[in-house]
Amino acid sequence: MTNKGICLLEQNQLNEAEKCFDTVLQKNKNNVEALEGKAFILLEQKYNEEALNLYEEAIKLNPSNENNLLGKVKCLENIGKTEEVLNIINEIKGIDKIKLLIKYDKIEEAEKEINDLLGKNENNINAIF
Repeated sequence: MTNKGICLLEQNQLNEAEKCFDTVLQKNKNNVEALEGKAFILLEQKYNEEALNLYEEAIKLNPSNENNLLGKVKCLENIGKTEEVLNIINEIKGIDKIKLLIKYDKIEEAEKEINDLLGKNENNINAIF
C-alpha cells in the first residue's frame, strides 16, 4: 500500500495517495515512507505544522533520511522559524546543504562545503552531485 501511495504521489494524485498513506499508518504508525508521503502532501496543502510533526516523527525513526530533513526545513521556512533552519543545516549533506547555506547568506560556509566536497580538486565536480 505504501508503494501504491508513492506511485499516486508521483502522478500528483494527492487525495488518493493520502488515503493509501493513512491506511498504512493505521496499521503501522512507524512506517517512515508513509509518514514522509503524508507529510509531503500536508506540506503541499500548506498544513505546515502538521507536516512538520510528521517529518519529525519520521526523523526520529530514521535520522539519516535527508528527504525528511529537507521537508522539515521547508516547513520551518514556511512558518518563519529561520533560526531552527540554521540549526539543522549541518545535518544535511551535498548540494542541498550548499543551496541552503547560500540562501541564508552563509557564503564562507558554502565555499568551505564546496571545497570539502571537491576534495580540493576543482575537476571533481561529480563529488557535489
